[in-house]
Amino acid sequence: MAKLKKAPTEGPETAGVLAYEEMVAKTYFIRQEVKAYANAGNHPGFSALIHMRGKPSRTGASATSAEIHFYPDGDNRIVAPSYDEHLKRINLYVPLSLLREYMATVSGKGDVMCGYFETNVGPWHNGYLQRLETR
Repeated sequence: MAKLKKAPTEGPETAGVLAYEEMVAKTYFIRQEVKAYANAGNHPGFSALIHMRGKPSRTGASATSAEIHFYPDGDNRIVAPSYDEHLKRINLYVPLSLLREYMATVSGKGDVMCGYFETNVGPWHNGYLQRLETR
């Protein structure tokens, strides 16, 4: 497990949060691809990736990029979110059926925030993508 910044301990919204990372995206790109596998046990698979670069959302956070990986529903590559401390990157693994929803969130007006946090209540690792309110 990566050594993340300790979460703030004040307020009801932080109850049970052990560590967190957040970043605000300034640029992004979307990549889609179809892969054919060599052995007969695997079928061709479609995948997509949203890569975002930006800056930490607050003091104490260090994430500067995020990758959201999309795989076919039920694929074993859809695992718990993670944070790579060395690359300062948040990784989310999401079913392909949510691609349109995530693309709409990323491509709208205003800033997009991506976050990762660890809790002492299940599920242990959580990630999110949200559009920030613009005034």
